[in-house]
Amino acid sequence: MAFKSFDTEREVLCIVRHRNNVKVITSCSNLDFKSLVLEYMPNGCLEKGLYSHNYFGDLSLKQWVSNALPEAVMEVVDANLVTPIDNYLNLDFVTSIMKVALDCCIESLARRTNMKDVIGILWKITIQRLAC
Repeated sequence: MAFKSFDTEREVLCIVRHRNNVKVITSCSNLDFKSLVLEYMPNGCLEKGLYSHNYFGDLSLKQWVSNALPEAVMEVVDANLVTPIDNYLNLDFVTSIMKVALDCCIESLARRTNMKDVIGILWKITIQRLAC
């Protein structure tokens, strides 16, 4: 199961392009070891932002987002993602997506939501959003 999850996550990360994502150059894997080779990050590392308390004044990025959900989601989300017309519906939608993102950042691979399940969850969230 972990092998399929790694392969799926690697494939997704290789094709996803976003200004806040680090490019995956390649991967190395065998039965005992799995690793992604990422593009150089000149301003630090993602691990420090996601998990470390020593670098970012008492809260990691994950804790900051987690603490903001659901009541203060706008403190962590770009305001351009939420339109004034249907503010409540968009906030609920964005909150749901942020919760999925937090599940993808769980340090334990065994507890982390795998990408196949993430796709299903995101489809359900989207369908619910479209139904409203």
